[in-house]
Amino acid sequence: MKRIILLMMFFSHSLFCFAQNSEAQDSTGITNYNTNIIWTKNIGDTLIHLTAGGNKIFASAADGKVFCFDLNGNLLWQYNSHKKIISSPLDYNGNLILAALSGDLISLNDSTGDVVQSIGLDEPLTAPLVNFGTNYNGQQTEAVLAGSSIGSIFCYDINSFEMLWENQSAKGEILSAPLEINHKIIYTSVDGFLYCVDSRSGMLIWKWSPEKDNKISFAECSPVSDGKSVFICTPAGSLFSIDLMLGTTNWENNSYNCYPSLSISENKEFLLLKSRNDYFYFVNTKNGRERKRLSLNYGEDNSIAQLLVFNGNVLFGTQIGNLYLIGKTFNWTMLFSTPNSQVQSLVYVADNTFAAVNSSGDLILFRLK
Repeated sequence: MKRIILLMMFFSHSLFCFAQNSEAQDSTGITNYNTNIIWTKNIGDTLIHLTAGGNKIFASAADGKVFCFDLNGNLLWQYNSHKKIISSPLDYNGNLILAALSGDLISLNDSTGDVVQSIGLDEPLTAPLVNFGTNYNGQQTEAVLAGSSIGSIFCYDINSFEMLWENQSAKGEILSAPLEINHKIIYTSVDGFLYCVDSRSGMLIWKWSPEKDNKISFAECSPVSDGKSVFICTPAGSLFSIDLMLGTTNWENNSYNCYPSLSISENKEFLLLKSRNDYFYFVNTKNGRERKRLSLNYGEDNSIAQLLVFNGNVLFGTQIGNLYLIGKTFNWTMLFSTPNSQVQSLVYVADNTFAAVNSSGDLILFRLK
C-alpha cells in the first residue's frame, strides 16, 4: 500500500513539473512560451489601437469606443465617441487625443474620460496622431499633426486646438504616421509620393516618388530617418534611401521583400525589416547592405507589423498571432502566440512591461523575463 501511495505521489509530482515546464495556454487561447503574462482582457471589438501613459493603458476601437485600464487590469473609464476611429490616439500631458473619420479632433481627460474640447476639421482623419515641439509666433509650443483621407495634413496647438498651419500638397489618403525630424515633417500618401514640409510653416520643401509615372502607392509604410536620410519601403519590396535635405535618391535595394514593416535602430546605424516571408533583416543605413538575417519561420506575412525598438531589442508580431523578441546579440525567441489573431498594436508601458492587442480584441499585459 505504501508503495502504491509513493508511486502516486511520484506521478503527481511529475505531472505538476510537466505542466510547469510546458507551454501554458489560458482561456483566451493564448499560448505562452517565454514571458510573464500578467492579465488579459477581451474588449470585444476589432481594429484596436493602443497607447499608454501615466500607468494607464488606452485602447481605442474602430467603432468609436475608448477604454482606459490601470496596470492591474481594472477598467477605470470607458468613453463612446459614436464616431468611427481608425487611427491610433495620442496621450499627452494628461489628455488623450482622438482623431475620427467624421473629421473631429477630440481631447479627453485621461484620468476621467471627460471631454476637454473638440473641433471639426471637415475632412475624415485617417493617420495616426503625432506630436512634436515647434515655435509659433515666437513662442515654443507643442503641436499635434492629423492627416486626412484627401491628403491634407493639419497642425494644431495640442493644448488650445488653435490651428498653426495646414498643407494640401498630397492628393490622396494619408494612412501612416508622419515623421518629424530637423524641422521637417515627412509623410506618405496614397497618391504615390513621399512629402517633406517645413514643420514651422507647413510649406512644401520637396516631394519624391520611386517611379516617374507615379503608379505606385506606399502609403501604409511609415518613413524613418537617421537625421541625414529618409528610408521607405514600396509594395514591390524595394527599400529606398532619400536625402533628407534634397529629396533625391541615395540608394535602392530590392533584396529584402520588406513592405510595409520598417523601423530603425536606436543608434541609427541599422534599418530593421520584417520581410513578407520568414526573415528579419538588419540593414546598414549608409549603403543598404545586409548586416544580419534571421530566419524566424513565421511563413508568409503581409501584415503591417509594428516594430517596437527598446534598449537594443526589437519586439514585433505577425498576422498568425506570434509575438517575437529579438535581442541585442541577434538572439530571438517567440514570447507567445494568439492563434489566427493578428497582433495589431504594441506599446511600452513601464518597467519592462508591455501591452499588445490582437484582431480578436484580446488586450494582453505582459512582462519580459
